[in-house]
Amino acid sequence: MGPALLLYSLLGAAALIGYIFLFKTKKGRDWLERNS
Repeated sequence: MGPALLLYSLLGAAALIGYIFLFKTKKGRDWLERNS
């Protein structure tokens, strides 16, 4: 359970960073508007 929990936490952190990066860039916001 330990390694799996660590893997999920790393995936969650990567997803969070990705969302922040998208929101920080205008291109990311335009992409989100098209795909939402």
